[in-house]
Amino acid sequence: MNGKIGFGINLYQPIGTFVVINCLASMLSGNTLSDLTSISKIYVLFLVIAIILQIVASISLVLTASKDPATIPSRQFLLNAYRKKLDQIPEENYKKYLDIHGSVLTKIKYCSTCDIYRPPRAIHCGICNCCIERLDHHCPWLGTCIGKRNYKYFMIFIWCTALLDIMVITFCSLHI
Repeated sequence: MNGKIGFGINLYQPIGTFVVINCLASMLSGNTLSDLTSISKIYVLFLVIAIILQIVASISLVLTASKDPATIPSRQFLLNAYRKKLDQIPEENYKKYLDIHGSVLTKIKYCSTCDIYRPPRAIHCGICNCCIERLDHHCPWLGTCIGKRNYKYFMIFIWCTALLDIMVITFCSLHI
């Protein structure tokens, strides 16, 4: 894996989410689908799909919660790099600057909380108290930010969980 491994500010949130998802999936595969397989053998296929979705959702949950969301590197590294590039900017002009990447002009913003110059599309998360590249949101279910490095795992987690929930609702309704 590239990037750091570490959980967000609260380890209880991903553990709670893991327990809830696995309880739902276990309820579906343990009771509902096992009863429905005695009626028709086609439900064995759905049982296998539910188990696969449960495993993939659990793995993607752990990957999303444990992978670094692209926290901006240390303050000293960025300050030294940008000071060389911008030639010691006076303190009153800390708000926005233009940086040239090829032929494209982009804005550089200064984060007064982190005391760093943020790259384009980086946002400060008030809950984690750090700047994250391409911050989507801070997820309360996982207790971490969803950013550049863990977004794809988060999307896999969301889709697998949604499909698993649809299966739980559908087959529990059939079981009643």
